[in-house]
Amino acid sequence: MAKTNFSGPITTGPIQVNTGTTVGTDVRDAAFVLNKMSFPLSYANFVVADDDNRLATAADNGTGTTTITFVSSTVTANVSGITSDGGMQAACALSCHSAGDDSGKTWAITGTDVLGNAQTETLTGGNGGAVLSAKTYQTVTSMVLSSASAGACKIGVDESGLISIALDLHLMSIH
Repeated sequence: MAKTNFSGPITTGPIQVNTGTTVGTDVRDAAFVLNKMSFPLSYANFVVADDDNRLATAADNGTGTTTITFVSSTVTANVSGITSDGGMQAACALSCHSAGDDSGKTWAITGTDVLGNAQTETLTGGNGGAVLSAKTYQTVTSMVLSSASAGACKIGVDESGLISIALDLHLMSIH
């Protein structure tokens, strides 16, 4: 908690409601001061389009793949494709596609969550289709299939999957 040197009551100042009407001026607080701020949030800033090969393409990961070859390190460092927007960072679910029957195999996914914490997940493969990760990823560092794939594989993001947003809030104190 910040230490202050002052005498007298704390004056918060004018207090307004959301409509802009002032409901009090030079309001004095007798205890702790708690000032809050709100801001409008536009969901348009968080649009993640379906992209079934954003991280890895079938052309680079044919039948017999065990370790995924990613399109680029830039893509795996920003899985969702959402760049910082006013301090916001995003993470989203991954879609793992296989052209063959890989339902008896598992994907070992390694990456980070929306806060940059390391995380792993084991995901059961699909049969000629896509499966979605249960966790959201901001970055992906590796994806390994438990045994050779039965078909070409591609890794993407799915708009219908879960999207996590972390807000970068700065704390302020009086000195």
